Amino acid sequence: MLPEGGGRDENNSVGKQGLNGWIFALLTLDTMGYKTPEGAEFDRERILDEIVSSQNTDGGFSLSKGESDIDITAMALQAIAPYYNDFSRDDVRKSVDKAVEYLSGKQDSSGTFGSAEADSQVVIALCSLGIDPEADSRFVKSSDLLTALLSYQNSDGGFSHEKGGDSDELATGQALCALAAQKRFELTMRRIYDMREELSVLQREKLDGINGRLSDISDEESAEKALKLFNDLDCDERTYVRYGAELENAAEKYSLTLSDRAFTVELAQTYHGNGCVYSIEKTEIYKGKKGFTKSDRNKLEALRKNGVTSGDCTATAVLLVHAKADESLSDRDKIISELEEMNAKANELYSEISDLNSIISRELYPVDSVGKDKKELLEKTAERIKKLPESERKKVTSADEIIKEAEDKNVTVYVISAAAVLCAVGVFTVVRKKGKKCVR
Repeated sequence: MLPEGGGRDENNSVGKQGLNGWIFALLTLDTMGYKTPEGAEFDRERILDEIVSSQNTDGGFSLSKGESDIDITAMALQAIAPYYNDFSRDDVRKSVDKAVEYLSGKQDSSGTFGSAEADSQVVIALCSLGIDPEADSRFVKSSDLLTALLSYQNSDGGFSHEKGGDSDELATGQALCALAAQKRFELTMRRIYDMREELSVLQREKLDGINGRLSDISDEESAEKALKLFNDLDCDERTYVRYGAELENAAEKYSLTLSDRAFTVELAQTYHGNGCVYSIEKTEIYKGKKGFTKSDRNKLEALRKNGVTSGDCTATAVLLVHAKADESLSDRDKIISELEEMNAKANELYSEISDLNSIISRELYPVDSVGKDKKELLEKTAERIKKLPESERKKVTSADEIIKEAEDKNVTVYVISAAAVLCAVGVFTVVRKKGKKCVR
């Protein structure tokens, strides 16, 4: 029985049956972003702590104390995967990295983990983490993991626990979940156990763009741009960024600041909710999308009316893809040309603002402490800010203060110069008077 009031206490722990209790509890909370009641004994932080602290020294997890188990390790990863990009939880990141390394070492030379169920759980775990089971070198032996899983499928369509065995409902069910997880990964959709409303097309396009940048960080400039894109995401979107480790390494290498937000707080959004069921095949995606839709035209009209901002890089790029794909589009060439200009303008504004923020954070902050040696840089930065549209200036750190400080320093210089001139005139007058007096 549960204690009076329906809650759980230490005598009726969530983990009473073993580690899988903690795992299922966290997965359940995150299906709809459920909040835990105030004062609850087992909130997200506690559950997350219990899972991470249960990790064995070899990097794996077990149901209870004992030898690490592949299935349980994969399930633990599925539960903590949304928190991998929480840079305030270094313990979670290290735990995930160790567990992935453990699983890679347990995969045999043919690519399998020994059963359809084990392969399925690992596929789900990797997709939850944004790791491609078909391409990641850690999970491609003589064949990749997904191919290994499919080798358990029989001619009747079912999957067997062991190769060559009879089809089994449990193995088939888990394999289907794994295949759905892989498909969702390919389409940048929500994880299989994340049952909230599906990410919008624009969100998925944005994530694809960010993931592309993060996978190609080559210098400080590319790192800064990737970091800016990441820091602008909310926590829900951040959980679907696939290259958090690369971003963290780049931030450390170039002394950049990663915004750490409390995932365990922000992901808790509701006390109730109905899960959402979507057809993967019918879910709208931009990859291969044909046609410039009425919605696209409305977005283009809004851009024409309101003007392009630095936040329109993705929107203009998407519209451009749609326009180029629609050969039946009237005035197609004109629209494509217009969107190319809009996209270039949006990227130009974005790059300028990013560059200004970088200069200010590294060279001119705090603004009221800028010395004489930075006067020229201060003035140039202020002039660049002034050239930005009014709506864009607010995106520059301390924009008003930079402009005011530059103007104040110019006034000071002018006053000093004027005083110097007056002083020189006074000296010349005195000398001249003295000269006249001597002549007399």
